[in-house]
Amino acid sequence: MKKNSKKEFYKKFFNDPNIGLFWLNRKYKIAKVNPTIMELTGYKESELLGQSIDLLLTCDDREDSFRQLINNSDQKILNLTHQIKCRDGSYFWTQLNGQIDEEGSLWSLILIKNINKKENAIKELITSVYQKGGLPFMDAITLQLAKSLNANHVFIGEITDTKLSVQTLTHCMDGTLVDNFTYNLKDTPCERVYDGKVSVYPQDIQRLFPKDQDLKDLNIQGYAGVPLFNARNETIGLIVALYRESIQEPDFVSSILTLFANHVVHEYERQKSEAMIKEQAIYYQSILDGVHEPLMVIDKEYNIILMNEAAKKQTKNTCIHETLFTLNAMRSPITVLRLAVV
Repeated sequence: MKKNSKKEFYKKFFNDPNIGLFWLNRKYKIAKVNPTIMELTGYKESELLGQSIDLLLTCDDREDSFRQLINNSDQKILNLTHQIKCRDGSYFWTQLNGQIDEEGSLWSLILIKNINKKENAIKELITSVYQKGGLPFMDAITLQLAKSLNANHVFIGEITDTKLSVQTLTHCMDGTLVDNFTYNLKDTPCERVYDGKVSVYPQDIQRLFPKDQDLKDLNIQGYAGVPLFNARNETIGLIVALYRESIQEPDFVSSILTLFANHVVHEYERQKSEAMIKEQAIYYQSILDGVHEPLMVIDKEYNIILMNEAAKKQTKNTCIHETLFTLNAMRSPITVLRLAVV
């Protein structure tokens, strides 16, 4: 690209609010930046100029991007997807574009296109769920929702059996998991969500629901809530984001909450199913243990799924999940019940 072309190109995009633009010199130092770069990263101009590009790249990206690209003489155009580090330690996904000059050096002009905020939030949420560091699914997604939506409170709640109140399953306040709580639905914005409606009130929520004391106690100004539906299209719970200030992007907030509602329902029903199976196992185990003779239960594939204490003593181990035929010869008979439908 010729010098005049570069200047025209730079001038054209310098004030574009959707494109962050900076130049690198041949030592990978930042030489120029536009206002969008500062807005995206949170850095001041004085904090960026003269700094290495490594300041903005995540650790995994540093050695694999610019240097390898420049050493590849066959590729003259830079087009990479990266995570960019911000001043506060957060990051966002972006597309980097640039060009290499005839001498094989990066010619100093890089564009950062701010990838759609919704797409970025989705990537972060998915990453947090699959790299949750030992956290249960509900806790991990609640923490990340609060971060991605910049909400003061996010909680996931289930409708109680009485249909009159909500019991939270997980609750994040100011970036930290806190104790769960129960509250009545009546005269709250969640009452409308229970009726199956996505509800967003960007501001003045206390004025709109004057009988909701919790909103006043928490000093809440903005509210967003989406319902959670089961397979019968019944409302079984909700996801709520609360703000102490007005919600700046209500459409974005509601779309992200709605998008992940199905994931939450799937996990909720999976946990409920597992809990039910465990409860049933405990119940049947108590019945079996009440029988003094050795007794075991097998499924249709002859796998042992339950044994009473007498059978465990006779086989000298629990043998749960083993096949009936793998047991050693038994010194005395054991009654076997086969469940054909398990």
